[in-house]
Amino acid sequence: MQLAIIIPIYGHFKIASRAIISAWEQTTLLKPLLVIVDDASPVCPEYKYFADAISEIPDEQKRLILFEHNGGLTRSWNAGLVAAREL
Repeated sequence: MQLAIIIPIYGHFKIASRAIISAWEQTTLLKPLLVIVDDASPVCPEYKYFADAISEIPDEQKRLILFEHNGGLTRSWNAGLVAAREL
């Protein structure tokens, strides 16, 4: 069994980046799977922080789900749970 951490985001890329980095650094020994679900965030200058944060995590330990249309937090949680179960 593997630890999966689901991080739903909508904008606020600086905060999302901190959450991603914190989750990664505090659970490295457990080799977690980070499932990051972006609910159609508008692109803004803060996106660079997010891109830098996810680039630090090995591909086999992350799954990025990007929605084209905003569907709400519950949809993001559910998509994260489905992805975690599949992986």
